[in-house]
Amino acid sequence: MPPNVQENRRDTPVASVMVQIEDVPTPHPDDRLTEVLPALESSPAHRAVVVEGDAVVCVLTSSDISRVTSWLASSGWRQRAI
Repeated sequence: MPPNVQENRRDTPVASVMVQIEDVPTPHPDDRLTEVLPALESSPAHRAVVVEGDAVVCVLTSSDISRVTSWLASSGWRQRAI
């Protein structure tokens, strides 16, 4: 549970626990992952909001990246790529 939310306060407003967009990386879908990773790790939310124009495309997390890199490193992926 986020630190600003007390267990007995289920009516806590979102604004009291959200991270300001200025504190979150906002890469473009074409940006290189190697350039986004340092910003993602240093962000207080450990997430990036991927934007294209004025639209949010997705939210990217460290877990997302770990899952994909594990999949790419698996023998199953190598067999399919051949």
